[in-house]
Amino acid sequence: FLSMLRSVGLACAALAMALGGSTLVWAAQPPSAEIIGEANGRAPHQVFGSGRNGIPYVSESTCLSCHPNAGKAWAGSHHALAMQEATPDSVLGDFSDLTYSEGKESFRFFKKNGSFYVNAISEDGSRRDYPILYTFGVDPLQQYLVPGQKGRLQVLGAAWDTKQKRWFDVDPGSSPVPGDAFHWTGRYQSWNAMCADCHSTGLMKSYDSEADAYTTTWSVMNVGCQACHGPGGEHVAWAENPSSPDDHKQKNYALVNRHGLSTARGEVDTCAPCHSRRASLTDEVATGPSFLDDYQPQILEAGLYHADGQILDEVYVYGSFLQSRMYQAGVRCSDCHEPHGLGLRASGNALCVRCHSETPERELPGLRSAAYDTKAHHHHEPGTEGAQCVSCHMPATNYMVVDPRRDHGMHVPRPDLTVSTGAPNACNGCHADRSPSWAVTQVRSWYGPTREHGSNWAETIAGARSADPAVRARLEALSRSESTPDIVRATAVALLPTLGLVDSENAMVALADDDALVRLQGVRGLAQAPGPERLRLLVPRLNDPVRSVRMEAGRVLADVPPGLLSPVQSQLLEQAVSDYERAQRAQADLPPGRVNLALLYSAQGRMDRAIFEYRQAIDQDPAFVPPVANLAGLLDGLGRSEAAEEVLRSGLEHNPNSGELHYSLGLLLAGQARLVESVPELEAAARLLPGHARASYNLGLALQHLGQRDRALSALRQAAKADPGASDFPRALAIFYLQDRQWKAARAEVLKWLSLSPNDAQARSLLVRIERDRRESEQRAR
Repeated sequence: FLSMLRSVGLACAALAMALGGSTLVWAAQPPSAEIIGEANGRAPHQVFGSGRNGIPYVSESTCLSCHPNAGKAWAGSHHALAMQEATPDSVLGDFSDLTYSEGKESFRFFKKNGSFYVNAISEDGSRRDYPILYTFGVDPLQQYLVPGQKGRLQVLGAAWDTKQKRWFDVDPGSSPVPGDAFHWTGRYQSWNAMCADCHSTGLMKSYDSEADAYTTTWSVMNVGCQACHGPGGEHVAWAENPSSPDDHKQKNYALVNRHGLSTARGEVDTCAPCHSRRASLTDEVATGPSFLDDYQPQILEAGLYHADGQILDEVYVYGSFLQSRMYQAGVRCSDCHEPHGLGLRASGNALCVRCHSETPERELPGLRSAAYDTKAHHHHEPGTEGAQCVSCHMPATNYMVVDPRRDHGMHVPRPDLTVSTGAPNACNGCHADRSPSWAVTQVRSWYGPTREHGSNWAETIAGARSADPAVRARLEALSRSESTPDIVRATAVALLPTLGLVDSENAMVALADDDALVRLQGVRGLAQAPGPERLRLLVPRLNDPVRSVRMEAGRVLADVPPGLLSPVQSQLLEQAVSDYERAQRAQADLPPGRVNLALLYSAQGRMDRAIFEYRQAIDQDPAFVPPVANLAGLLDGLGRSEAAEEVLRSGLEHNPNSGELHYSLGLLLAGQARLVESVPELEAAARLLPGHARASYNLGLALQHLGQRDRALSALRQAAKADPGASDFPRALAIFYLQDRQWKAARAEVLKWLSLSPNDAQARSLLVRIERDRRESEQRAR
């Protein structure tokens, strides 16, 4: 996740599965004032605030006093131990005056006066002693929190491996320096911003964007009863007075219930906030009736998921499980996981054969009763690793070096998709010394040539990601398929614009879908549509039953003049935009939240506010590319080219290998007729972004104007190779060859141009000119 941040932006998400804690308020030994006594911020502390519908939280001891069996199962679970005060009982790492080094970083772990400390490099480059305030997690690793500035807690870069009993670097290979936002003292390692809401209950981040400080609070330090069941104030009031005239069933006092735990979808949505890659839509404790009222989950995006939906980056289960046939059949998390102790309901294959057998405990739609735990099915010796259901259907990927996460998509192994899309397969996961082609042959020998089923969308998604026009019809069909998981259809809808398939008909189908995730992507797909079309199609979505869809519609319509809407529509738009702005303001402690605010203000014509937010984002992380490039473009558009150039050059000082910034600077200089200065920038962009056709194209044009024709031709050819579907590049090559009187080569490029744009009058006119000039040249030669 962190490695992707600077190159593609940030999708704010829970960064660790909920792992543990207690209910005390601060550290066993208060840290020294010189470290945490910063102005404009204070240490996180306990506040019994309110959650859904204003219902107050209560102490965990109150819950456990009436529910001892659930409490007994919960005690010692990863939820109960998600976050704890640092005490001799909770700290698992070796603090016996031991030094651990990784690259240029070193940590010395020791004890002083009975408390735990680490000596480490601080944000200013000096070495300091930090008290360990809290532990974070228990298995397979434990991390540690120390005080930072302005109410922050920082996560140490070294973690304790609880299996091998060693210190290790959770992000090996990277070497951020003090002052870098990725350094352990930096913004991206702040507990408040990155981890807190999934390790505590009733958490309020309370970020002050003007002071860049936190006053974070929690109701319960760890993941307790009310994290899943919701705040218990009214439930306790009913339990203490059961003769109350209020109907406890109607008001749900008898079972505090956050998203509808009585249904499969409701239970999965209850787990989703901490077991998904998602962005938060509120600065408060979740209050909506559905998951998408408070969060926007990531779809199957490149960099997060392989084309067939298997996990790539750390995505925390939810997006995988939504793809599974089990989810489609109504299976819920607690069917396999005990909800309080979090252990599996059974060990090994015994868990799966409860349903996947000749005599299933539960009938599920589409599940054929058969003997699955046999060599005839899995083709491995019973009792071996290969005979385990999870080995083939839930392969594990390691994150944070030592933490294996199993893929919950329950995919059928498809080595043929490895050949066609590059997605991994479980067969070669174990048989790494054999080729994917060997695995394809084995699978076909066992199951026949028609065995290849499951994830049938993979090649379509892969083609759409690479903008392959050959998958246009299949992508459109996938977006409308009733038999395909909703998250896959939503992904297809999101990819439609890459192939030019966003039209009124496709948009209306997506916007009318029963699934909110599909509607959300339908709204996003219209962001570049003409104003009248956006207005006609999206105004109804301002009244969508799900907040994430309403907010996105507000964002896309933010530039609509008020006079084009009725009073009711104007009010709905104002509310949607306000909700969106508030959501981004709550995330303004990280640069992407600031960038989103700047984009909103730009759409509204509030340029001063947009410039301010871009500058704040750059201050937060000077090496983060989007705000630098966007601010420079905005300033240039306002006629402030000198300021734009200054922004880009400053950005390149912090990120010299950013092809995007070199490209932006090259275009800016070329636009000022400073071609000699622009060429090195465009060359750097073309080198750093070999697949960026426009970088090579503009380099070719600049070189052509400077008379460096050989180099220009090479750059134009590279552009055409990088994007063979764009007509601009054969057009440029045709004109280039025509100028050099290379008639045959020029004609060939025009024919390519016409194959891409058959009705282009300029191409046909140029073809006539080439033939005329060729004949005239031959006549002169005679």
